Amino acid sequence: MKFMLVLLCSLTLSFTASAIYDIIPLRTEIDLSQNCVVGEIVKLDEDFVWLNVKQRIFGEIKSGTIAVRRFYNWTCASRSVEYRVGQKEVIFFSKTNNLINEFEYIGIGAGDEFELPLLDESTVSLAHFAYGGHGQGTLKLADLIGGITDYRRFLHIAPDLYIEELELQLHMFLQKSPVHEILFSRFNMVENDSNKISYSYDEVSSILDTTSKVLYKGIYNIIRLDITKADNLRYFLTADNATVRKLPDAGYYGVKPTTKATSVTVAIRKTAGLGDTTIAFTKPFVVENIPDPTIYIRETANDTQSVNSFGSEIPLRLYHKLGPRRQNRHLIYTILAFDVDFMIAGKRSTVKCKSTLSTLQYRNLAISLKPGDSVRFYNIRAAYPDNSVKVVAEKTFYLK
Repeated sequence: MKFMLVLLCSLTLSFTASAIYDIIPLRTEIDLSQNCVVGEIVKLDEDFVWLNVKQRIFGEIKSGTIAVRRFYNWTCASRSVEYRVGQKEVIFFSKTNNLINEFEYIGIGAGDEFELPLLDESTVSLAHFAYGGHGQGTLKLADLIGGITDYRRFLHIAPDLYIEELELQLHMFLQKSPVHEILFSRFNMVENDSNKISYSYDEVSSILDTTSKVLYKGIYNIIRLDITKADNLRYFLTADNATVRKLPDAGYYGVKPTTKATSVTVAIRKTAGLGDTTIAFTKPFVVENIPDPTIYIRETANDTQSVNSFGSEIPLRLYHKLGPRRQNRHLIYTILAFDVDFMIAGKRSTVKCKSTLSTLQYRNLAISLKPGDSVRFYNIRAAYPDNSVKVVAEKTFYLK
């Protein structure tokens, strides 16, 4: 019988500071990063660290110079050494988006876990944090690269291995190096039943109460049955003109209308014993296209905004507006890139943003705003809940 592996580690991500921060383990950095290279810092500015790629460990970046968002010290985490040109490091990073050609590279981890400085050509420093409780210290670069390579290869082949083969592979890898011990020491094997399929909430883009009258095209809309967990063993949901997925949490279902559906009727059914079912109730839904979002500055869409609404962080948000003070927070629109014009004392300055991460140019202009100035957001490329990319209508905000 084949088995699957479950990693017993926290997958907590933190792109922003929080009062309490849990260090991201090495294994999670590997799992969540698109690229890992050995690079040498050749340039620094206020926003980026520029690295010449010396060696690819994994990912699409094989050579050349890349710019990755730099880490800044904060209350709960500091870089072990200051950035300097000529410094070499192992760095994990990913694109801010995979949908358009305008993006930035960022590392994962508010504790600077994504950067491992090299002390010399063959030694990697772990001085700024500890992996998996193994303490601070150093690792051999060759062991790190070998461990990462073996770990990724193992994850690829593990689903096709039987339990005896898995145990043999794990035992072999654990003996190879301290890095292998870190990466392979906390696996848990559970039976892999191919008939049991679970779906991540990442696949579901809209959450509906059963009081809603609308299902949106192209996405799995979540419907929650308002029943107890015990009753959930007897109640289930079906729908016509739609694909239905039972989600892991009790009472939750994803409902995706078929391509040509204009309406969907959801039926809540109850098992009556001996395989028979009865319909407890039905509810009709209208099927609509995903609506265009409204541009917000933080939590308001008013044309007139306070100067204090603009600061060091970019306040641009996209929501489906339901009313003056209501938004459908369950339709998720992700801003990918945009342009912004600052009109300050009659002079226009333009900033082109490849993500919603602030830049020095943006910050300097934002803190210069005064009443009577204006800010225009335009050419806003956004990922809609169905992962399509569209340009959102521009909007100008006037400051008071």
